Amino acid sequence: MNLMNLKYFVAVVESGSITQAAQNLFTSPQAVSEQIRRLEGAYDVKLFQRTPKLQLTYAGERFHRFAREVIQGERELAVELDEICMHRRGKLTIGFTVFLQRAILPELLPRFHQENPYIELDIRTGQSKGLLSDLLAGHLDLTICNFSSGLPPGIRAAQNFDNRFCLVIPREILARRGMAYDPEKLTRTDLRALLSEEPLLMNIVGTQSRNLTDLYLDHLGVNAAPLIQLNEMNSLLHLCAKGMGIAFTFEVTGRICLAVKNLYDQVVLVPLRDFDKQSQVYVAYSADRHLPWTARKFLELLSLCNLEWTM
Repeated sequence: MNLMNLKYFVAVVESGSITQAAQNLFTSPQAVSEQIRRLEGAYDVKLFQRTPKLQLTYAGERFHRFAREVIQGERELAVELDEICMHRRGKLTIGFTVFLQRAILPELLPRFHQENPYIELDIRTGQSKGLLSDLLAGHLDLTICNFSSGLPPGIRAAQNFDNRFCLVIPREILARRGMAYDPEKLTRTDLRALLSEEPLLMNIVGTQSRNLTDLYLDHLGVNAAPLIQLNEMNSLLHLCAKGMGIAFTFEVTGRICLAVKNLYDQVVLVPLRDFDKQSQVYVAYSADRHLPWTARKFLELLSLCNLEWTM
């Protein structure tokens, strides 16, 4: 067994045929077949069933799992050795949720590129659960996402920040009711009155924001139906800023959505401090994979930047 015949074996499995594997490897089908025969002879086992079509035997399935781990380990070793030799060309693949991408990339990426001009950046967006799955599968080096139930096994947080659940109250409503604009001066009684008497703008049922909204209204003992239900937070918060009613959102989301249209000064964000439901913004990586130097450089820069979304 050697690395070459392991790579030939995996190529046959992934392509589904010896001929296609040979084309992908720029060699002949005879050379690929010979490497497979050597493996089967070394262990006295059949790795493939050839008829009626090429498919793995049970022994082949076990060997495939092993071969992939060996090849991945060799790739990670090559990266580490390259770093030791100070070859500072590389690639960084980062996953973001949409809102966090809007918050971080304009602030951070120009500086990161200026300091590391030979790093190729691959930026991907998605939902938090999908990003964490991609991180575990090795498709991402880092992910920055919002998660309320803690990180799953196998993932570590390089940094994390509180992302508080908030009320978004139009200043127009506060002025009409003669209430203070300072969130610290709004009492629990004030909030109960606002939510009982003013129109409410909510996400649709089943979303994380709507679930927490319903929990908070129950927490206050308020029974109120929404004036509007939308599944798109950006539009919901813009309607809120225009004075149509009170909304709920996570603090980071609220800051970003409202800043885009310069609507932030038209509302007051009130963190729900008596409500223990909140989310976390995680800067996360896989605990089971080598963290490339490109990712470490990004984390170093992130720790030095005073980004508004961390407030």
